[in-house]
Amino acid sequence: MSPLGILPLILFALPLFSNASPEDATEYVGYADDNRDGVNDLYFDSDGDGKNDVDKAIICRNVEYKDDDNDGKNDLFRDEDGDGVNDLYVISKKIPVIDNDNDGKNDITGIKYKKGFYNGSLLGLAIEEKGVWLEDFSDKDNDGCDDDVKAEFYGNKTDTFTDEDGDGICDNRSEDVLNKRMYRSVYKKETNKGRKK
Repeated sequence: MSPLGILPLILFALPLFSNASPEDATEYVGYADDNRDGVNDLYFDSDGDGKNDVDKAIICRNVEYKDDDNDGKNDLFRDEDGDGVNDLYVISKKIPVIDNDNDGKNDITGIKYKKGFYNGSLLGLAIEEKGVWLEDFSDKDNDGCDDDVKAEFYGNKTDTFTDEDGDGICDNRSEDVLNKRMYRSVYKKETNKGRKK
């Protein structure tokens, strides 16, 4: 067959291949923190309206909005650090994770989660499980997670009881990193500043 005879076949086939997509074609927004400030550079929603503050795209659909204190911020949903986990879930019980297609994966990070385990400590400034917002965030290894919090949540697991100070409490438990950190409450960020007592 001549090259001219093959050309129409190629032109006919191109649209078929360009429209082809994998079976799981879900695209996630992604998480990047190039300046290591604990806030996603690609997405965050500081007022909880469901729109990405970076590009104004609607990210979280069907957001219920309530603003009883008239501060311009949603009392039920906010994601100020952009990890796809609702900073206010513990008190609002609304939208634990941004997951519009209910596939069990965070639509921002693509990370799987389970009911009750939303991985809010993995990325960003807010540790939703504890209801705190770190003021002394540090991410020297550039993985998006505060270095000390990561060690506290994932590195200090032990099946032995060690009590070198003799206070009757396992040293791993008595040396809770969050007790030594500067943080503010996710819920009352303007008034509850300082070290945890």
